[in-house]
Amino acid sequence: MKRIGSNNPGRRDIVRAVLKAQEIERHKIGLELHDNINQILVSVRLYIDAIERDPQCRNDLIATAKKYLDLAIAEIRVLGKRRVMPPKGFDLKELIDELVMDMNDRTDTTFSCMVPDDLAIDDDLKLNIFRIVQEQIMNILKHACASAANVTIGHVGKALLIKITDNGKGFNPSIRRKGIGITNMINRVESYNGGVLIDSKPGQGCAIEIRIPY
Repeated sequence: MKRIGSNNPGRRDIVRAVLKAQEIERHKIGLELHDNINQILVSVRLYIDAIERDPQCRNDLIATAKKYLDLAIAEIRVLGKRRVMPPKGFDLKELIDELVMDMNDRTDTTFSCMVPDDLAIDDDLKLNIFRIVQEQIMNILKHACASAANVTIGHVGKALLIKITDNGKGFNPSIRRKGIGITNMINRVESYNGGVLIDSKPGQGCAIEIRIPY
């Protein structure tokens, strides 16, 4: 009988880490589908039921139902984009600008962004920076109730500096939150020996400052 598997503890640890990362990703997708898209589609169903009960309001209710369907389509499109890796040699500034413009087209929160044109970092770090910005933008949309947010990326010496602020409802950083967005962001930063500073209080918005050596 042939034994299948590895006796190498290091290899087993790597396999466990990969499997754990996959489970976390599946959990995130499940949360997105349940908390965002499912709730939007439930709203559409409620408006359709209302049309059946009150045909006189048909036009207004149909218009609102269409608005929610468009929102569900946009959420699915964003969810798909978040899972697709950008092409090799992608422009970080262009990608973040596109993300910000997309958000401004479909939300009440106004995003602004400043990324230097001459940011020379490798693709792996660029991808992680993009995911960090993307993660926090989603956090702002889901939880902050902000009217404005700002993303700034720059560098001092050999350190990359990222600051993401919003004027939303804020939170207490010392209280454990149910979501995994900020935890994922911190894990990405720490994997590059970087640091994260979160400055937020209830009712006073949020400012996240990130420093990553490169």
